[in-house]
Amino acid sequence: MRKNVWFKSNARDIYIFFALCVFISSAALIYRHETGPGLSYSSVFYCPSKKDDVLSVQAQPPRPSYNDADMHVSVAAAKRTAAQAVHRSLAKVSGVAVLLYIVYLLLFLRKGKKTSSLFMKTDGKNYSKDPLTGLLDRSALYGAVSETIRLYPERCHAVFMMDLDNFKKVNDTFGHLKGDTVLRSVAEHILSSVEKGDIVGRIGGDEFIVLARNVAGRTEAESKAKTLQKAVSGMEDVTVSIGIALYPYDGAVFEELYDHADIAMYRAKDKGRDRCEFYCGGR
Repeated sequence: MRKNVWFKSNARDIYIFFALCVFISSAALIYRHETGPGLSYSSVFYCPSKKDDVLSVQAQPPRPSYNDADMHVSVAAAKRTAAQAVHRSLAKVSGVAVLLYIVYLLLFLRKGKKTSSLFMKTDGKNYSKDPLTGLLDRSALYGAVSETIRLYPERCHAVFMMDLDNFKKVNDTFGHLKGDTVLRSVAEHILSSVEKGDIVGRIGGDEFIVLARNVAGRTEAESKAKTLQKAVSGMEDVTVSIGIALYPYDGAVFEELYDHADIAMYRAKDKGRDRCEFYCGGR
């Protein structure tokens, strides 16, 4: 399992290494075929018009490689000059290197592409969405967060439990249709405030969860939480209380992080609402 995690987390580096190897091979090919007597097919530069000179190179030890032999025959048959043969061979190798680099770029851009800041697919798994907001639903959140921990167990992640303050008054005063509109708007404000790769979902009712990946620690986590709070509280008649739990300090699995972030969120409500609180142990 650890090998699979290492491979997935370092696939980009493997592609870079592979491309560099091809480029180095190209440089080695150029160096090996520098002009000089008795050096591979480049000897034909001395007498490019004599086919016998080309064929004599074929007999020199060490025996030419397949690519060398192909170029020798082409020159001997007067299909192209020695210089053209060199350029054609190098073009093939360079073409492969360029192709690998393009593949690497496509994979990198695809990995970094923001799809509404959600993990909708991880390892080919299709995660279900909340029908009202389009965010991940509870079961999908469990899968996506667990997958992040599995892939990046050595890094710090922050779980934010977000609960709207006095949302019941919105439903009671303006009706559930208005409440649904507010929830969709909250989802949009959250999405606009998170970074690429962060996981966003709706647990149910007026509760939302955000997983911020690769945070530096409490200071960065608090800054991100306040950004989310400001984004939601900037809406008319809506504020939010946020509880924060940090992986791996406050839990090693989704259930623990969820419970502890929930405890921290209720502590925020007890302290006056519209604020952020870290989990500090206990119930």
